[in-house]
Amino acid sequence: MLNKDVKLTLRISEEEINEIDEFLNLNPEFGSRSEFIRHAVMQYISSKRISVVKDDLQKTHEGLILDENSKLIIKTAIENGFFKDENDLISAVLRESLEPFVLKFVKKKSKNMSDLMKALASFENFKQAGATARKDGR
Repeated sequence: MLNKDVKLTLRISEEEINEIDEFLNLNPEFGSRSEFIRHAVMQYISSKRISVVKDDLQKTHEGLILDENSKLIIKTAIENGFFKDENDLISAVLRESLEPFVLKFVKKKSKNMSDLMKALASFENFKQAGATARKDGR
């Protein structure tokens, strides 16, 4: 086991820390915030380290199984200059199809966060009112 004596200070927004805590509640195997962040950073470094450079013949989407009609459509679109290559075409299609989904997701998440913040503010006001009442002897 590696020595974990070195400390690192990390500035992070309250929203980001809430996201991390929510994730950790659903995934307790990470233990603490520190363990989770350490694991995430090392995973990121590892993913960047493993980058295999392929020549042009190997730049295919090996895991992608397409029917002949789809292959012909892709080939024709590239040959007619609509896209530089398969990667350009697939990236464009994903971007176009994912954008509405991502926007919808972000809007929903923002609304949920807004509702949570309103509830917390109401709770905080309630606590303050109770503290004031106790102080006044009510």
